[in-house]
Amino acid sequence: MHNHEEKTSRDMIQALRDGDRQVLRAVFMRYHRSIYRFLWLRLRSAPEAEELAQEVFLRFWDTRAHLSRNTHIEQQLYRLALAALSETSPQFDDRNTQPLLTDSSSKQAFTGWNILDRHALLLHEPVRSVLFLRRYENKTYHEIAAVIRTTRRGIEKMLCQALRFLEEATSPPREHKAHGWRRFFHPEPANIHQLFLCWQEGRLSRRQEKRLKRWLKETANRQRWQRLQSLWTDLRCPPVQETTPVSVQWLRFENRLVDDLAADLATEKKQPIRSVHQSFIYVLAAAVLLIVLFGFMARQWLLAPHLTSVIVKPGEQQTVLLPDYSRAELNSASSLQYPENLATDFRQLFLTGEAYFTVSPSPLPFEVRTDAGLIRSQGAAEFNLRARSGKAELYVQSGELIIFPSAAPASHADTLTARQWARFSASEFSIIPNAQPERILAWRKGELYFEDTPVREALADLGRHYGKIFYIASELDSLRVSAHIRGKSAEEACAVLAEKLGLSWWKTRYGYAIGRR
Repeated sequence: MHNHEEKTSRDMIQALRDGDRQVLRAVFMRYHRSIYRFLWLRLRSAPEAEELAQEVFLRFWDTRAHLSRNTHIEQQLYRLALAALSETSPQFDDRNTQPLLTDSSSKQAFTGWNILDRHALLLHEPVRSVLFLRRYENKTYHEIAAVIRTTRRGIEKMLCQALRFLEEATSPPREHKAHGWRRFFHPEPANIHQLFLCWQEGRLSRRQEKRLKRWLKETANRQRWQRLQSLWTDLRCPPVQETTPVSVQWLRFENRLVDDLAADLATEKKQPIRSVHQSFIYVLAAAVLLIVLFGFMARQWLLAPHLTSVIVKPGEQQTVLLPDYSRAELNSASSLQYPENLATDFRQLFLTGEAYFTVSPSPLPFEVRTDAGLIRSQGAAEFNLRARSGKAELYVQSGELIIFPSAAPASHADTLTARQWARFSASEFSIIPNAQPERILAWRKGELYFEDTPVREALADLGRHYGKIFYIASELDSLRVSAHIRGKSAEEACAVLAEKLGLSWWKTRYGYAIGRR
């Protein structure tokens, strides 16, 4: 950090100690986005991150008298953000980590996140914070050490742990170690990850450069070194979900400052002395209000439909007999919710994933709601519905279905009849010609069909089908694949796709990877 920046930070801290609101506004406008991004990467929720960022700056202002002039303002804000995270959600280190790898939940939006970013979420604290600050925020070792309150050597050790974990999670097992005279002349350095970090920083000594050159003479070592470079390059900051402009956030923050000041002034005023009779009336009124509120909430709870949830794990399938004698066959990594009084009052289900429905006849319409829209059947019908990430595909085996896209006007609806296949989202609807039922419904027999499918989408289907993780580097996302997987193990399926793509495959710590070796 430059000397003039440190001097500016010291001057701003002195002005903040004196209660200068203009300096506070400048600090807020300059550092709010960085703090919000840091919090969002942990919470993955824009409203929660915005609210916690407000709390961080409120604490910063409330503790302005104790700000250190020797530590940069941004580093002190990061310290407050870490403290707020640990206090608000003590278990944030392990929240929503393992499900991110299989992409089995459509409730969380991770558009633009590659598999390395998701593996990074599995790191423990403070290793994860160190990796985020170094790779996503581009902070120096000195700046990170000031935030985490450790030494530069400690930061380097944590980065080595993160690199080792990510390499083991996404790389093939190293079964090609040098032996005999090769191992004698080209020994592996004691800590290749530390050597890689020094090389990234341009801090290699002459002795380290000589050892690295000798080690890289082996083809397998050069390939591993290239994988480390690719891994470090692929670790980029995912797109952050931003909802409210910084200027609006400042207005909200300023209003909170005024409210807090008014509350402090109100508490400082002398409270009027109330009689025992007045106090009794206030207590009685509060008790009556609580009883009325509790009765209203109990009535709402009793009248609301109680939902039954069915969750199918990756690698499994399940058939559910519904209360109205309809049937739902759920594919892997799918969930279904339906009310207990489905047969009498309310025939609406909520689906995430893929299912084949056999609808029994009833005077009540049968409805399935997804993120993309609502599907309604007025009578007996059979249909296959696949709904993931805001998009849906619907194939009608028999009967007639009405589709209401969620973003379309209430009066707008599309109709599908038997043997028709359609793809729709919240605002779009299109019929796919030449429907092939044997391919659409192949999953019911444990088979998978891919017809010019994007490779990442195909690997996601494989992950759900086998309950494993299938990884491919981001530079290969443009590839498409056509294949038929039937009666094969996860390894055999991975080998088939790799052969179709003209690539290699190998086992990783959590599953399988496809790429160039």
